[in-house]
Amino acid sequence: MTDALAKEPDCKGLTDEQSSRLMVESIAEYRSENQQRKFPRFPTPAIVSGKLGIHGFEGSLVLEEASASGAAADAADRVLGINIVDFSETGVQLQFRSVDLVLLQESHLYLHLLGHRIPVSLKWYEQTGSTSRGGFSFDSDIDSNQYLARLISILNTELVDFTVNAYEEYPRISNEQFGVFIYLSIYYGLRLRLMEAIATVNESQLFNITNSLSTDKSPLQASLFPYSSTYNVDQVLKYRSDSQVKKKLYTYIKPFYQFGCGITGMSNNILFIKEDVWTTILNSIFIAEEDCTCSSTILPSLSFLYQSFLHLKKLLPGPFEEEEFDNQFRYYSDIILHIDWLREPV
Repeated sequence: MTDALAKEPDCKGLTDEQSSRLMVESIAEYRSENQQRKFPRFPTPAIVSGKLGIHGFEGSLVLEEASASGAAADAADRVLGINIVDFSETGVQLQFRSVDLVLLQESHLYLHLLGHRIPVSLKWYEQTGSTSRGGFSFDSDIDSNQYLARLISILNTELVDFTVNAYEEYPRISNEQFGVFIYLSIYYGLRLRLMEAIATVNESQLFNITNSLSTDKSPLQASLFPYSSTYNVDQVLKYRSDSQVKKKLYTYIKPFYQFGCGITGMSNNILFIKEDVWTTILNSIFIAEEDCTCSSTILPSLSFLYQSFLHLKKLLPGPFEEEEFDNQFRYYSDIILHIDWLREPV
């Protein structure tokens, strides 16, 4: 669908970065449908700056023996200090001290951060000397677990804060493709704020449904809640044949086609290929109907992201001047405000 919405122009005399991006994209095209990322994966500031782990561990990975239970389980738990390498809505890549792979595979796993335990499953594991890295998927969906949604939102906030400041502090990386990376990180932060609101309602309504079954109250209101993690994509699909929708989507993807997207010049280079950027756009952009009148105000919960975006526009004049870029913050304010009204118990 994305190729039908916008075509990347042919380029001659490619730079090293452009050649690298096209090579990676050509490899990505051979991924099976099951291998393709459903959501973008963002790095943490620590891995980009080369400071991963220098301030100690960010949290822990709890390994609970599958056969253990009760007090015996607490005694059998093994706790590994972890640092987060990158994150997405569906999982995280962690770095930790090496551990027996069989133990990882046979244990119940929990990520312990922000005072909460989040169940995870091991996807892959690699060991280099005394250090290991592993990919872990979340066992719950972001739109039904408010603590998970909050965790990913906080990681995004830290990334936006770091990159906006790094744009000024590191002249060697002050370029257009880094600005596009910041722009996409900010927009994805909007989606994550929405997921926080949705998850809070879903959890409260699940409680209300459970409660209604024991009190003979009707759970109808909960069943009518129209929001989920597919909300943004659903809006795009709903109007996909509309030429105005295609035009709007091209507005948001155009900075990538102009400059690319990535971070070069720091300890770790990050490259977003076309697949990553389209995934970010389709999961972040709110498609408003033609007669939609967005709010003139922006919610306090979105203020940090909006101020970061305004700062980016000053650092990189030109690509984000169209009103539609600013309107996204107002669209999200309206949606989240409406969802907040639905938090009343059944």
